Amino acid sequence: MPAIFRLLQQTERQLGRETVERWGPRLIDLDLLLCGDEVVEATGKSDLVVPHPRMAFRNFVLRPACEVAPQMRHPVIGWTIAELWQHLQHCPPYVAFVFQDRKRGHELCERVRAVTGAERIADASFKSFSPATGSTMQVVWCAATDQRPSEIPERPKLVIADFDINQKVHGPAIDVSQMPEEQAEIEIAAAIDAMQG
Repeated sequence: MPAIFRLLQQTERQLGRETVERWGPRLIDLDLLLCGDEVVEATGKSDLVVPHPRMAFRNFVLRPACEVAPQMRHPVIGWTIAELWQHLQHCPPYVAFVFQDRKRGHELCERVRAVTGAERIADASFKSFSPATGSTMQVVWCAATDQRPSEIPERPKLVIADFDINQKVHGPAIDVSQMPEEQAEIEIAAAIDAMQG
């Protein structure tokens, strides 16, 4: 698989791609989204991650992927491309912040709200996610609508957490535990933008 990744990078360079800023405009962008049921983590030698870490909640990725490979399964989440696309299309526009460090979760949510314009809804009755210790985590909801906490579904479009959420949540998620605050803020804001676009 690294050979495929190198070929994609080489093709980008040959076609004139220059990386100026992350998520900035670019002439061409070739990504390796999935490779069967293989899972590849980034190492010091390569930044290749398969499945692509943000494909499960990107509208512009899932729409065409669903047209060509709807039954292909995401090996980490376990959903097919069609199921991921349906989830993105039909779940209300909420992102759940699930943090063991409640203060960090609240502060990060507030910074993301300032950048995205999302509404913040705290719902103490939401108990679906629990930390490894078994106690209930604080959940903060960022919403793009005026829905009240009683109307919030138990499965948001995306879960943001400060622990390895893939072990606890079935669906699209981002673990920001190893990210500096600025990177986490940018990553979450970009995810919210990609879900809408």
